[in-house]
Amino acid sequence: MEKTMFVKPRKGLIVRDPKTLSPLAENGEIKPFVGKEGTYWRRQLRDGSIGVVNSKSVSKTTNTEKPKEKNDDVKIMSIVNSNKKGGK
Repeated sequence: MEKTMFVKPRKGLIVRDPKTLSPLAENGEIKPFVGKEGTYWRRQLRDGSIGVVNSKSVSKTTNTEKPKEKNDDVKIMSIVNSNKKGGK
C-alpha cells in the first residue's frame, strides 16, 4: 500500500505539480505522502499552499477518480491509504 493524501490548493493560489508542472486541480487531487515527491507535497502543506481534504469525504480511490466531497472545508490532515493495482 502506498500512502497518499487528497489535497486542494488554497483559494487564490496556483500550486504546480513538480512532475508534470501542471497546476493542481481546484477540486483537488491525490498526491503521495511519502518519498521524494511526497516531500514536496508535505512542504506545500506545511507552508499553507495546500490543504488536505477530510478523509471521511474520500473513500478508496485511484489516481484517476475524483472523490465526492461532503463540504468544501479543508481542515483536517489525514492520510489515505490507496491500494496499488498490479504487483503481487
